[in-house]
Amino acid sequence: MFIQTLRSFPGKLARRHKLRTVLVVPFVLQVCGAVGLVGYLSFQNGQRSIESLAQQLTDEVEVHIAERTQTYLAAPHAVNQLNQNALELGQLSADNLNSMERHFWRQIQVFDRISYIQFGTPKGEFVGLAANDDGSFTYQVTEYSGDLQTYAIKQNGQRGKKLETSPNFEPQKRPWYLIPEKR
Repeated sequence: MFIQTLRSFPGKLARRHKLRTVLVVPFVLQVCGAVGLVGYLSFQNGQRSIESLAQQLTDEVEVHIAERTQTYLAAPHAVNQLNQNALELGQLSADNLNSMERHFWRQIQVFDRISYIQFGTPKGEFVGLAANDDGSFTYQVTEYSGDLQTYAIKQNGQRGKKLETSPNFEPQKRPWYLIPEKR
């Protein structure tokens, strides 16, 4: 009997080992499968959330850019319209470049995003006011000479010292003059 017990012991151990394997392996596989599936679904859901958030941010940035662009481009159009109205109403005269300088000075104080206001006539007369990158301002005028003269501007808007003279300036040959003239 003792011999039989020893012989049957490895069989019971083997059955126990198989039984343990049969019970543990499916449980471990189920747990690993569930964890893997939850991980995969979480990853996919996270990807969708990130894509949705990125699209929302892109749409928001597009709206802000469009609004800022419209605001930025509206100011030059408004200045041009105001100047055209002032000329048509006789409040400004194309023959009085000094009054144009003062008018442009006041406009650039109001429309601080404008960097340049200019006016040219078919006779070749020109007046312009530039807001420079360093915060200073300059007038440019032809004063019936055909030479473009550039002046510094004092704090009160009056002309300061002459900075430069460019000979033979013809505003009617410039793109800003030609394109509106064709319309």
